[in-house]
Amino acid sequence: MTRPPGGDLAAQWKQICKDCSRITDGFVVVGFDGSPASRGALAFAAGWGRRNAAWLVIVYVEQMTVQYVAEAVCAATAVPAMQCQPQALSAEVAAEVAQVMTGSPLPWTYVTTSGDVASELECLADRLRADAIIVGGSARRARAMRTSVSRRLVASPHRIVVVVP
Repeated sequence: MTRPPGGDLAAQWKQICKDCSRITDGFVVVGFDGSPASRGALAFAAGWGRRNAAWLVIVYVEQMTVQYVAEAVCAATAVPAMQCQPQALSAEVAAEVAQVMTGSPLPWTYVTTSGDVASELECLADRLRADAIIVGGSARRARAMRTSVSRRLVASPHRIVVVVP
């Protein structure tokens, strides 16, 4: 499911949630990219959602890399470009999420967006008035010191941010 344009997203999803068999009290946003750390974050978020009767919003953010932008420009100008890997990866991630969450009693939704990962997670959490953002820790220690998603989210939290190792 892609992010719906405009409107009160929290109210829309709470209305959808009323159709579920259980009532939810809030939202938990979890970043998921198929990595082992994000799988741990999804498992932690599922437990959080069960304990707090929260709607789980699983988010995959396609990063806007230089190659991705170059492919888009080439496609727009009719220059043959390589197969767009971010879309293929998004489909794989969506399939993995569906497999993991099938049969779960939790109300959940999968959202794909593109841009800066930390900014997109924060933006979606703001729009939903989410209770928490849950992400996996960075596997690369040098990168984690400077620019990791988890570090950027924790640096200026607007809500609870949980980093799962």
